[in-house]
Amino acid sequence: MRIGIYADLSSTGAGEGADAVRGATLRVNLANDAGGLGGRRVELVPVDARQSSADAVRAFSKLAQQEGACAVIGAVAPGVDLAVSPVAELSRVPLVTLSMDDRVVLPDLLPGAPDRTGGARRYAFLAQASAAQSASAMAAYAAERLAVSRYATLYDAARPLSVLQARSFESAVRRLRGQVVASVPLAETDLPAVAASLQKSGAEAVYICAMTESAARAARVVREAAPSMLLLGNRAWGPPMASIGGAAVNGAWFTVPYAPDDPSMRDLGRPMAAVSPDDFQVSAASAWDAVSLILAAVRKAGTSNPARVRDALEQARGFKTLRGTFDMERSTHRPLNPVVAVMRIVDGAYLTDNPRYVLKGSRTPGS
Repeated sequence: MRIGIYADLSSTGAGEGADAVRGATLRVNLANDAGGLGGRRVELVPVDARQSSADAVRAFSKLAQQEGACAVIGAVAPGVDLAVSPVAELSRVPLVTLSMDDRVVLPDLLPGAPDRTGGARRYAFLAQASAAQSASAMAAYAAERLAVSRYATLYDAARPLSVLQARSFESAVRRLRGQVVASVPLAETDLPAVAASLQKSGAEAVYICAMTESAARAARVVREAAPSMLLLGNRAWGPPMASIGGAAVNGAWFTVPYAPDDPSMRDLGRPMAAVSPDDFQVSAASAWDAVSLILAAVRKAGTSNPARVRDALEQARGFKTLRGTFDMERSTHRPLNPVVAVMRIVDGAYLTDNPRYVLKGSRTPGS
């Protein structure tokens, strides 16, 4: 039985890609050490897709058609799997993406309107909390644990995923009866105007959802304009944000799919050798869980036939992952009540505030 995986193994994202393949390999080895699946050995077939949508489509087609994979684990890089998910539909082979981009599984979703999800692609599934769900989790956590009620958002208008996270965060704030007092595009050429907008807003916290370098520059502006404003962030606030942002990002809160010191990560950390507290290994953990989901689906289906595996993935209830059981939301093919880790940056170090914060359905876009 074969499981495919494609990742960037030779381009700018090769580190994350290698982590993903390593995590998937460890999970497959664990299954084989336990006797395989129904006595059948599981084989992982990796293919280099760099960070190119065209290469990813070719990689998926090779794995699905030539290698006979029962399911294929997709890329970490945002945007790449947007081109692959319709190919999975045509090939009738499940794609379990490591991307957080909701649009991979929800083709009708518009970044500016995350509450209108539309229908899910039949053969595409998310293996972890999506970008929209992670943003909603940050809003829910700030309301529940940080007692914040007035928020601003800073986002990159040129990046659809940044817009999606900003709007998802704002939607969650309103559902929680908070106020969004400013929503500001992050104009790199006019940071003084950004600062002025924040000063006038009276926000208690600002959610900055941009790539690491841009978010670090925005954090410096916020610190100068409103020193007491809480900083909230997305996955881009993980390493190396503390070293890039320096004092400006001290005290910031952010969400990631996995906390490095979560006890469940020991299964992953031991075979991957020394894993420091600052080495999140998010891609490795996501790929480990993606393999777990596929193995459980094959076991539930009683066959490695891709169409039957797809049906089992959609009906997933109680699938075992690194952090507990996993249910798939049938209408969106995203995790139901997803778990995220809430982290802080304190004096240049990354501290876990809550390793398993659960986002309930009523606080999630489209639920």
